[in-house]
Amino acid sequence: MFASAFLLFVIQPAAGKRLLPALGGAVAVWTSCQAFFQILLVAGYVAAHLAITRLGLARHPLLQGLMGAFGLLAPVGAVALQVPADAHRRPVSYILGELASTLGWPVFLLATLAPTLQAWYCAIRAAPLPPEAPPHWSPGTEIPSGSAEPATGQAPSLSREGSWSADHATAPILSPLGPPCPDRPLDRKAQDGQDPFTLYAASNLGSLAGLLAYPLLIEPWLPLSRQFTWWKTAYVVVALMVLGCGFLVPAASPCRDPIHESGAFPARPSWRRWLTWLGWAFVPSSLTLGLTTQITMDVAPMPLLWVLPLAMYLLSWVLPFSGALAWVQPSWLEWAFPGLFGVAAVVHILSVVSPAWLLVSLALALVFVIGLECHGRLFGDRPAPSHLTGFYLATALGGMLGGGFNTWAAPLLFTRLHEVPLGLMLAAFVFSLARPAAPGSGRRARRAAALAIMLIALLWHLNSLEMGEETWFKLTVLGCAVTVSGLGGWHPGLLGPFFAFLLLGGSSIASTPSGQILAEARSFYGIYRVQASRAGAFHHLRHGNIHHGGQKRLPPEAQRRPMFYYIREGPVGDLFAELRRRRASRIAVVGLGVGTLASYLRPWQEMVFFEIDPLVTRLASNPDWFSFLASAPGRVRVVEGDARLALRDRELEPFDALILDAYSSDAIPLHLLTKEAFELFASRLRPGGMIGLHVSQRYLDLEPVVGNLVEALGWTGLACSFRPDSAALRLKYDDEDMPFVFSSTWLVVAPTPEPVRGLRAHARWRPLRRAPGGPLWTDDHSSILSCYGWE
Repeated sequence: MFASAFLLFVIQPAAGKRLLPALGGAVAVWTSCQAFFQILLVAGYVAAHLAITRLGLARHPLLQGLMGAFGLLAPVGAVALQVPADAHRRPVSYILGELASTLGWPVFLLATLAPTLQAWYCAIRAAPLPPEAPPHWSPGTEIPSGSAEPATGQAPSLSREGSWSADHATAPILSPLGPPCPDRPLDRKAQDGQDPFTLYAASNLGSLAGLLAYPLLIEPWLPLSRQFTWWKTAYVVVALMVLGCGFLVPAASPCRDPIHESGAFPARPSWRRWLTWLGWAFVPSSLTLGLTTQITMDVAPMPLLWVLPLAMYLLSWVLPFSGALAWVQPSWLEWAFPGLFGVAAVVHILSVVSPAWLLVSLALALVFVIGLECHGRLFGDRPAPSHLTGFYLATALGGMLGGGFNTWAAPLLFTRLHEVPLGLMLAAFVFSLARPAAPGSGRRARRAAALAIMLIALLWHLNSLEMGEETWFKLTVLGCAVTVSGLGGWHPGLLGPFFAFLLLGGSSIASTPSGQILAEARSFYGIYRVQASRAGAFHHLRHGNIHHGGQKRLPPEAQRRPMFYYIREGPVGDLFAELRRRRASRIAVVGLGVGTLASYLRPWQEMVFFEIDPLVTRLASNPDWFSFLASAPGRVRVVEGDARLALRDRELEPFDALILDAYSSDAIPLHLLTKEAFELFASRLRPGGMIGLHVSQRYLDLEPVVGNLVEALGWTGLACSFRPDSAALRLKYDDEDMPFVFSSTWLVVAPTPEPVRGLRAHARWRPLRRAPGGPLWTDDHSSILSCYGWE
């Protein structure tokens, strides 16, 4: 089980990385890949459930072996990535189709193994588990006559705490939404490994190992093509191991359930109980995907930040299903929930985007504690082994519905990332409804006070809150968050309603802009908002928390003035001055934004923008919002689709310059920073052409990556890090209490020294930094960890 789960989850980030170049490095590639694997997980559990219940355990290994042999024919990684011209317009269907054609059958077979191997194990051991209690037992309920402990034959008794007594290591499991009740007792047989449900911990531990091994051990050292070759070899080994297990099953006794056979308790879980399992699986699955989208959009879309939340999600499965009582509804969650939700309220309402360690740590902690709460309840409410496959089918279906809600429903329903606050509020309400107040008012008061003090201490050190603006509102949010945490620590039932009130009220006030929202829209590639300033003199475009440019609308003569990263006094001004001096007539720009660079054109020049997101094209082309494209002095054209694919496949005239402006957000397309990409760009340049790169970043230092590429190719490169500290610049550009000029870093590279010779005359342009001994990025091998820095 460990090996099969390892393979199942180590291939997920590899498959996502393979698809990134086709869709411009979009963050949503990761969530779409995870949705695909969740769909196949459900399909595998359905197949295992039907095969075992219809064929029986004696005949099932033969079918499993035949399916495993057929999986050897799958073209895992052997087929070159095929990208149709309209892939950027239907990204989700393209991702699902590509994954299904290359990985579908092997992944489906691996997905069937978790319930299959547990059922085989139960048959091989032929060891019945202790009886399960009625699903909604509570202290004082009479135990049905005739039920007895399997080891002693005596009727089980209840201790004063309402737990099963005798020699059982009891676990007081909470009922789905009610007072605590002991459900399935954990006796010595379960602890000795005779409970098949504890094998699920080994399965999830293998999944966890696979996820962590990829960014830390596999991605930095193995090229992508060899990763798939290695994976298929390992799949053959696992198939042989499963075949060996199958030979043991026909000689084993079937798994018996004597309590259910006697009719003492219902033989089949009710639909209400089945839906409860589904719900416990839905909440952490949806929230994991939502938080993953948020941190990869605000920090960086690298595999590590996609893997870590999923790793914490899997760990929250491993610990309770290991059978250790300390992880089945632990009491410390009554501390963790109020404290973390207080911090989450502040981060969400005030749109805190730094430091990065806080955002990532908070997301990981939320995934873990919410998953531990929900999955602990699933373990406590697990059925008898005769219904093992149905139980896992319900949990897999709940996980798939959670992933499907984030992948398909949320983009259609919401223009912002509302699935994250909705998931947090749902988790808070579930915690409140399911957790009773701990006994002892003094203990609860001390816990509430301690939570408030710890939260104040943490928030006091958040320098990123910048109390200089909207001080009273921010102080009010901080005070309310501390109060909600204290109330949640005093009584868990108060956390849900008060947290929801704070999140809804604070977000509605914070989202009320100082100016007017002109448009809000969401696509596969991002979440966008066009907003006007208070006086209506300025429009700007935002992607989540990232600024993507804007335009001064009033007075009309200021509309052609570039701002932010693109001011004429900055590096991009130097670049276009050099292009005009060299009479460069054709310029290509990768990344449209609001079309600011079109303001640098002269009537004899032409600029071709490459933009992968059709929504950005519509927003930038609306003259009521941004007029850079409509009023450009020269000719302007927009080509939709991934720039690298368009440059490779389309018949385009050569360019004098190619400007890559797709790296300025924190979600960067890595496939535009490889040796093969630079060689393609050079082939599309006229003799004496140059390439400019805008690499302003909060967390990634991309200059050494480009420096290593330039050195390997034998090119020449310069860099300029611009800091607008001049008071004259601030007075010229800043008004309405809003900074209209940003710091920026620009690079210029060329196959020959001549194109960049003019820029060398500027003192602020310097040679490119390199990373001696650092890896050279190629299409087959790149690791973003080498250029990442935490604030």
